[in-house]
Amino acid sequence: MNDGIDMNKVLNNSSVDVKFQPVVSVVKKAVIGLDGICTGAKIDGKYFSINELIEAAKREEGEIDLDRLNREKIVEEFNMLSSNDTDKLLFISIDMSVIAKFVGSGIILNLVNKFNIEPKNVVLEIFENNFDDEDILKQFINSYRSKGFLVELTIGSGFATLDKISHVEPDIIKISDAITKDIDIDYYKQEIFKSLVNLSKKISALVVADGIETEEQ
Repeated sequence: MNDGIDMNKVLNNSSVDVKFQPVVSVVKKAVIGLDGICTGAKIDGKYFSINELIEAAKREEGEIDLDRLNREKIVEEFNMLSSNDTDKLLFISIDMSVIAKFVGSGIILNLVNKFNIEPKNVVLEIFENNFDDEDILKQFINSYRSKGFLVELTIGSGFATLDKISHVEPDIIKISDAITKDIDIDYYKQEIFKSLVNLSKKISALVVADGIETEEQ
């Protein structure tokens, strides 16, 4: 137990909160997917953020268990929300530092199969600064892409690491809010954004822009 966080209680009771951000198609003018995130958990009447849970899990070497619980709750709630709309995409963030510990286990495939979700409707989100071992990354991507999953690479503040696009070969490139914030008034961000869109077209990847909240953006 750390800082009032009983990780056994969190894991045994599956007591994490899940929220979804809509992914909207500008062309279709419709919600085409949901981006699932775990925001935290209420334990014994006190609310702890996801960052606090992650730190507690690290101290107790329970990172894999928490990561697995978060992902299962996201898939479970997505399944309930989209039961009448089987075309919606589910976006799931992948922590490669954790996933690397059980590459090849098929844990994500087993999870989506459990809830009867088609792999082609699941987007695995990988962050540019979230992995170091390129061999493990390729092994993970090749394994899940061969099963029909889509792969998304998020590009953000570490813009110098564009070489990772060649390692991931993403189906979708997400441009993070580090770039889209104030893009309506920032010429340099506009040009960076245009460059990423042009690159995406050349490699036949779709573009998702994070943090777009106003018409001006």
